[in-house]
Amino acid sequence: MRKSASYIVFLFCLYMFTFQFALMQVNVFFQYWDEIYAIICIPLFLLKKEQNFKVKINIYTGITILLIVFSSIGLLGNIIYQYQCTAGIFQDILLNLKFFMGILTTFLLFGSFHINCYCRKIRIHTRFIIMVLFSLYLLDKIFGIFPVYEVRYGLKSEQLFFGHPTGLASVAFFLLIMIMILYEGKSSDKIFIIMAILLEISTLRIKAIAVSILFVYIYFVIMIMKRKIGWLEILPGLIPVMIVGYDMFYSYFFSSIKMETARGALLYKSFDIARDCFPFGTGFGTYASAPSGVWYSPVYIEYGLNTVWGLEKDNSGFICDSFWAMIIGQNGYIGLAIYIIIIICLIIIVSKLFRININMYIVGISSLLYLLISSTSESAFVNPLSLPLSFTIGLALIELCRLKNRGVVVHG
Repeated sequence: MRKSASYIVFLFCLYMFTFQFALMQVNVFFQYWDEIYAIICIPLFLLKKEQNFKVKINIYTGITILLIVFSSIGLLGNIIYQYQCTAGIFQDILLNLKFFMGILTTFLLFGSFHINCYCRKIRIHTRFIIMVLFSLYLLDKIFGIFPVYEVRYGLKSEQLFFGHPTGLASVAFFLLIMIMILYEGKSSDKIFIIMAILLEISTLRIKAIAVSILFVYIYFVIMIMKRKIGWLEILPGLIPVMIVGYDMFYSYFFSSIKMETARGALLYKSFDIARDCFPFGTGFGTYASAPSGVWYSPVYIEYGLNTVWGLEKDNSGFICDSFWAMIIGQNGYIGLAIYIIIIICLIIIVSKLFRININMYIVGISSLLYLLISSTSESAFVNPLSLPLSFTIGLALIELCRLKNRGVVVHG
């Protein structure tokens, strides 16, 4: 693809990832954008002819093998227990793989695209979007333009035109990450970082506040102290995050009322399912996933979850609000272990960027930490809102692959 064409496609992706959640409120077709972006990797993979393509893919080979094993475990659960129809199974497989497919799509679309050549133009577009959203936020505070989703701490939980505060929170974080990709350390960069963080916090979601605190801490450690994020470095940043999210986390998963909330009940029962269906779990589309609600899974009835509000057959709005419950229930403890290893592999690969491109390093680490935090109380890696971060992680890994293609030795 010519560079000018790659730039146009890049901008198209930037705007689609930013406004998909809002466009979904207008036309249901736009809810499939993230799936479309992920699936594009298949024809691109088959058509790609670049000489260095093999080197670019090698970095992804280990994770690909683990994903194949993970998928096989889920399918064995489907074969053994037969809780779900074929359509539900294959839709859920796509949901489980689309985050990783999105990274591969980014590789194939933009592997030859040098973002630095268009840095100024992309920065203009990114800042323009942030300014528009921030201006709308200020106007809403003054004139109350947008509907009230809910009130928290005596304040309106901001959603603008995204239909839900979580939509605005995820978009604000995506734009924050885009600023870091283009970061030059100027005062103007820091102003737009602050604007994006304020947009995130304005949603008043516990996860959004926690992520904002953690990002500021990570920024300080990496950009100011010039230190790599390790276990010792990340722990101090997690303390305020745990303080902010403690009440919510405790009430969902450990309090006496945990079985009265969808998230708490899903996680609590997932361990029973993993034990009873050891070692494979109940299979794809059967538990805590969107297809398990569309084709209502017998697992909920069998484990008494069909009476929990938000998990009923005719009221399943919270059925996919617990990511790790889905992994444990559908893929068992072996699937859980494999998925954790995959995430660790991604973190290790991203960590190699510290000595290569500090901007891309903070992009990769922040994106993964955002998804890990959000995974505590939403579908995270299978959520449509995860695809913008597969886009940014893919851009970060492209930088690493460029050096490997040039024969540069990259140390962790």
